[in-house]
Amino acid sequence: MEFGSTNKRGIFRHAVFTDYGILYLCIAADNETRIQVYIPTHQIDIPKLCHFLCSFYGVFLLATNDGKQQSHRLPLPPITTSPFSPTYSTTTSPSVPRSPNRMENPTSPGSRWKKGRLLGRGSFGDVYLGLNSESGEMCTMKEVTLFSDDAKSKESAQQLGQEIMILSRLRHPNIVQYYGSETVEDKLYIYLEYVSGGSIYKLLQEYGQFDEIAIRSCTQQILSGLAYLHAKNTVHRDIKGANILVDPTGRVKLADFGMAKHISGQSCPLSFRGSPYWMAPEVIKNSNGCNLAVDIWSLGCTVLEMATTKPPWSQYEGVPAMFKIGNSKELPEIPDHLSNDGKDFVQQCLQRNPLHRPTAAQLLDHPFVKNVAFMERPFVSIEPSEELPPFMNSGR
Repeated sequence: MEFGSTNKRGIFRHAVFTDYGILYLCIAADNETRIQVYIPTHQIDIPKLCHFLCSFYGVFLLATNDGKQQSHRLPLPPITTSPFSPTYSTTTSPSVPRSPNRMENPTSPGSRWKKGRLLGRGSFGDVYLGLNSESGEMCTMKEVTLFSDDAKSKESAQQLGQEIMILSRLRHPNIVQYYGSETVEDKLYIYLEYVSGGSIYKLLQEYGQFDEIAIRSCTQQILSGLAYLHAKNTVHRDIKGANILVDPTGRVKLADFGMAKHISGQSCPLSFRGSPYWMAPEVIKNSNGCNLAVDIWSLGCTVLEMATTKPPWSQYEGVPAMFKIGNSKELPEIPDHLSNDGKDFVQQCLQRNPLHRPTAAQLLDHPFVKNVAFMERPFVSIEPSEELPPFMNSGR
């Protein structure tokens, strides 16, 4: 569902409704007054919500999922507080991006986070390296243009809104940490933990296939993150090498939650954004594609990706690939160099019936990953030598 303003006082064009709550992104006609607010579902008071929106904008457009639009004019007196929090102000920008270890600072968040070099471009927008000018902390900044008339920008804003809703409720060592979000001029920014090692996909392109020891370690950590996510009844829906980050110590972190969905008994919208090679058959066939087991299938494909540098069925393209994934009863080719435990793990993940796939918690007890534990590298202090190297003493 989406709200939109139709008067000259301001614009209210992005209201992302999810199972967790609502994210509102507003900008007034004076280009100064900006609002971004996230309201959990249990805090929403519908009558006060309507009162608040209509008193600020006068007229609003209610667009429902069936495409019908209803225009409402409610000349209510202005109010000074929102229906969600007595401390809310319509003259300030958003949630302050900060890490869990950083203290609150009254300084404008826009002056603290500085945009650096471009890290990459995605279907949702651009990704930049960010720097906190006060603490020196690095972050990843996702940027999307908010108030553009094209459908792609609106979809991108909704996808980022969904990512904010999901990530703001998660805290796990194998899931990228969410710091906050804000609007700056016509841009929405999401501030996330910076993982400097890059994605598994990029590592495979640069260094080639992983050894089985590395595959087991990555798989165990992916499963740990998925088990935590699935315990919250949330499905990622886009597990693949490009969306799994690795830090310099080898710690793995799930990223890119734009496709994630909290399962609440409602159907998930089908989406074919991205490559189909990691999609479960039920997603391709649009039959019960909103279940936790789709992540398990994608994990099996990712294990094969790490073992071969390519996802299964990559010899096919487009419609033939989707047909093969959706209808073939044969397993993809599993490389001989994988151990028997590794082969069995992949076979367990790639069972065509989602009801037959083990859960993430069950797979953590599989022999392929059971005895694998991520070990933090100890810091080794090297005392500087008091002796100068020979070439430094020569020539005197």
